[in-house]
Amino acid sequence: MKSFGILSTLFLTATAAPLAPRQEAIQTTNFSAATVQGGPGASITFDVAFPSGPSATCSYSDDTSGAALPDVSPYLACADDRVSWQFRRIVSRPGSDGFYLLVVRYSDGPNSRAGSKEWQASEFPVVVGEDGVQETVYSGPVDFPLANA
Repeated sequence: MKSFGILSTLFLTATAAPLAPRQEAIQTTNFSAATVQGGPGASITFDVAFPSGPSATCSYSDDTSGAALPDVSPYLACADDRVSWQFRRIVSRPGSDGFYLLVVRYSDGPNSRAGSKEWQASEFPVVVGEDGVQETVYSGPVDFPLANA
């Protein structure tokens, strides 16, 4: 009889708190980031798709950046203005290379959601182009999921 009571308690406890369904990942495709010192400046562009939500192209460009990629902050609107994003280099300790952080968010009332991606600075190497000019160019995968933020 004791074992029946224990099993009943375990069964009721397990069914009383169902696991929350896992959210599908936000997908980012066609990501590129580059800058040319003394050249056309910087550009960062990508497409993002929210499951059960919008898809949008997000982009930034300037003609003033040097060899380093600029921070895009505060949030910048994408082609669908319910989607916004920021891109920043985080240097946690003086003298360290730090890391880059992309945060993308979708805001439409109760359907709000955000995702993020971190990269080591080594994935954005400074290279010398054929013309001898330094460039920072993203060298990682162009398609990737965002972690829930």
